[in-house]
Amino acid sequence: MYEVHPVFEQPSDENEKVWRYMDFTKFISLLESSALYFTRADKFEDPFEGCYPKEEILAVEEMLDVDKSSRTEEQRRLEMEFFCDKSQRRKKYVFINCWHLNNHESAAMWKLYLKSNEGIAIQSTYQKLKNAFISDQRIYLGHVKYIDYETEYFDRRKHPSANLLRPFIYKRKSFGHEKEVRAIIEKLDGYTVNENPHEQKNTIHGLQAAINLDVLIEKIYVAPNAEPWFLEIVKSIIRRYDKHYEVMQSDLYKSPLY
Repeated sequence: MYEVHPVFEQPSDENEKVWRYMDFTKFISLLESSALYFTRADKFEDPFEGCYPKEEILAVEEMLDVDKSSRTEEQRRLEMEFFCDKSQRRKKYVFINCWHLNNHESAAMWKLYLKSNEGIAIQSTYQKLKNAFISDQRIYLGHVKYIDYETEYFDRRKHPSANLLRPFIYKRKSFGHEKEVRAIIEKLDGYTVNENPHEQKNTIHGLQAAINLDVLIEKIYVAPNAEPWFLEIVKSIIRRYDKHYEVMQSDLYKSPLY
């Protein structure tokens, strides 16, 4: 079920639309399982996923250098290494499901997530996504903030307390076009603070969280360049699952009238 978390910021308008773009096989999997798939954080391509920006690391180093009399140089080095290793280990126990926050379709998202014209976009709203989770697992939800990892800090004015999930709600500005909303699950079975970072105890690459599809789905769009037969197949599949969602083809590339 959705649960409030202090570092997860909510959009100003929770009725704003959210989108999840996927290929046809993932759409079938969604209908079959009535569950959303959460990918383990260290399986994403972005090497900065779940990491701290440069200024945060420098701030920790400065803090460790404040009282040099109580620590040897080797102790300070080990403490810094421990801090960095801990953030790397944490990625193996955080699972993420991503959505696009936008009241309009995104041409960039169609191109980014689809390998062919046989693609699907699930359109919901932020509020409906929040209310649709029926899993027993704690699920946190919020929009991603985009910063310069070379010059900026995490925003501690709104989040003054340290929290290990904080790095997972920030991304580099290069990804700002994604306008991402993230649902996150922590799965801490087997996690220990002193775990060797090179010993990967968590072998689960992803997990599923049950969801009420009828609460979640407002509309279903097929890719703008899809053939007419694909639209009919999608409608037919939905009927087989005894669902009654509105299905339409994206008119993103429809010719103008003027």
